[in-house]
Amino acid sequence: MILLIQEIKKKLLYIQLNIDYGKECPRAYFEVYAENPLSYVAEGGQIIKKAGVSHIATGFTDIQGRYIKPASFPTAVSEVYIYSPDFGV
Repeated sequence: MILLIQEIKKKLLYIQLNIDYGKECPRAYFEVYAENPLSYVAEGGQIIKKAGVSHIATGFTDIQGRYIKPASFPTAVSEVYIYSPDFGV
């Protein structure tokens, strides 16, 4: 069992998420993606959320609009994208 846990830990990257939307956006919901969840539609000039792209983490900012906590992601993830469907974020 210890070996299995060590193998899982080797495959995870631990980073500190420091998100600060400011006091104007308290308790904002956000999603973290391993790829860009948005695409640009030339016709109409809209930016839309892609279908079929799944988030790898989610969270809420605190009353000050901040989220400062550690997170773990698969080591295959080289960059993350933070998206919030909340208006004004």
